Amino acid sequence: MDGFLTETVPSTAVHEMGAKVVIAMHLDPRLLPGKAGNTLDVFNRSFAIIQTSASQSWRDATDILIEPKVRDIFWDDFAKTPQLVSAGGNAAYAAPPENSSRPRAPSCQTA
Repeated sequence: MDGFLTETVPSTAVHEMGAKVVIAMHLDPRLLPGKAGNTLDVFNRSFAIIQTSASQSWRDATDILIEPKVRDIFWDDFAKTPQLVSAGGNAAYAAPPENSSRPRAPSCQTA
């Protein structure tokens, strides 16, 4: 479930729907460097600013938070999907909950 602008990560809503454990993945929006080159750049920058400054109260309702380091990849750079998947996998295994019996993986690799 994606909250986009109303609740960046809808952890509270998912708990209210009956989830016992909420695992959230948050991708920090990247602001474009320099001036916007066209209308789409303006919209992208506007959404990134809104998401960056949005309330982050959802963090309190999240049991496991995964935040892969992918700020160097734009949202529409589909050629870098393998790097995104790898970064997400590595972040997921980086810090399992203290009470978890889930094994740590040394790293995630994609083909």
